[in-house]
Order: sequence, then structure tokens, then C-alpha cells
Amino acid sequence: MAITKVIIPVAGLGTRFLPVTKSIPKAMIPVLNIPSIHYAVKEAVKADMTEVIIVMSKGQEGIVQYFENSNEFKVNKKDSKTLNEISYMNDKISIHIIYQQIPKGLGDAILQCKKNVNKTPFGVILPDDLILGKNSVISEMKKIYLQKKSSIIALKKVPRSQLPYLGVVDAYEIAKNIYQISGMIEKPRLNNAPSDLAIIGRYILPYDIFDILELTKPGINNEIQLTDAIRSLIGEIGVLGYQFAESHFDVGTPIGLLKASIHESMQIPEFANEIKSFMSFFKD
Repeated sequence: MAITKVIIPVAGLGTRFLPVTKSIPKAMIPVLNIPSIHYAVKEAVKADMTEVIIVMSKGQEGIVQYFENSNEFKVNKKDSKTLNEISYMNDKISIHIIYQQIPKGLGDAILQCKKNVNKTPFGVILPDDLILGKNSVISEMKKIYLQKKSSIIALKKVPRSQLPYLGVVDAYEIAKNIYQISGMIEKPRLNNAPSDLAIIGRYILPYDIFDILELTKPGINNEIQLTDAIRSLIGEIGVLGYQFAESHFDVGTPIGLLKASIHESMQIPEFANEIKSFMSFFKD
């Protein structure tokens, strides 16, 4: 069965970026000069998705405006690259907006999309987890899903100090970079973490997950946790993990956003030398 739909949840309050998120959606804060929502939609287009469902809250309409027709802007050829990219993405996909009235967790955000997904497997991309590289991680995960007929989540090895802030899996490798998951826990205490493999915001899930989410009780922070629902799939159709090789940044935090912006600036020749020169001032 083809996987053509992807959900991109952005309804969080963005409290770590206050006060700017009082007026600007977190997903619109730029990495260098491009917002994280742009990268998320671009990754979906690379994966041949044809429908993007953005789950947002009231006051985030700037995201809709961002993807509207960009032909009205008269800019020079150098600055038109990103605007042309937006137009190209609009030609390849349809974007639908769903409002999450009260932010009650990632699981609840996904649940709002049940009618739009229409009984097919689907992808999820979290813009806070920016993954940069030539390949679309969600595209690679689609291939594994279609081959293995199993739910799949993205994984990354992280320092142990980060484990209490992430979802962590208990898993063993069954092929290169592919893991069979036997358990998972959301934000474990350090001594309860089953591994150093953390869940990163990319998922390919079956339609069955909606029925499970409807029965899932609030967990950490009194929110409906997607991790709790996915755990229920382990004993049914199975859950696999894909350890990606591309660079990852948590742009849901100011320091992660800064690191991603520096990384992107270093890919632009006219910026790279200036950044290197600037950073040299901070050497001992």
C-alpha cells in the first residue's frame, strides 16, 4: 500500500522560545534564514508524499501564509532560490490544516488527523527534530515499512546525559541500522534507560494507531504520549527502528537552533570563512 500522507504537528506552545513565540510560531523561527517547517515539508516532498497535514493551534496562521504563492515577491536571482523551492513544493503536494484546540500532547495531535488519513499507513515528521543531509530520512523509512510491513521509528545514539529527556528504546540490531524494538520508555530515569538509542521525530505508522490513541490515557505531563500508543504495537504487528546517519539538531531549543544555524552557514562559501573568523575570537 502506498504511503502518501504525512502529519507535521506544530501546535506546541514553544515556551522555551518565549517571549518571541508570543507572536511567532516556533516552527517559523528560522534556522539561519529558513524556518524548520520548510525543512519538514521539503523532506516530505523528497519522500514522494502528496499530502501534508499540519496540526497547529490558533494564532499560527503565519505558517499558512508562508506556503502561499510566492510569485508576488520581486527579488534578485540569488535570493529567489527558497521562494522557488516553496512554489515547487506547492506543485508537488497539497497542504491541509487541522487545529488542535488544546495542546494535549503529540498523541492527541496525531489523533486529530484520523479522518484525513483515511485508513492508510502514514508518516509523521516533527519539525523540532531537524535532520540535514542529502537523503530524506522519512523516505528511507517508507522503503523499510513497505518491505517489512512493520511500524518504524527513527533512532539515534545519544549521550547518556540526554536520555532522561527523550523516548528511549530497548532493541537489538537485525540488519545494518535496522533494529527490532522490544520495549520503549518515555523520559526514563537514567538508571532505567534500556539503551542509548533515543527516538527522534520521524515515524511511519499504520492506521491502527488511531484506535490505540483513542484508548491511551494521559502519561508524562498529563499528555497523550505517542510513545505509549506505539508501545502497544510491539506485540501486534511489531515495531522497527531505523538508525539514520544524517546530522540531527534539536531546534526546539535555543542552543539546538543556534547549532543548526551555524551548521547551515558553514555550507555557504561566502558565510563559512566569516563564521570561522568570528569563532576564532573565542579560542583560548
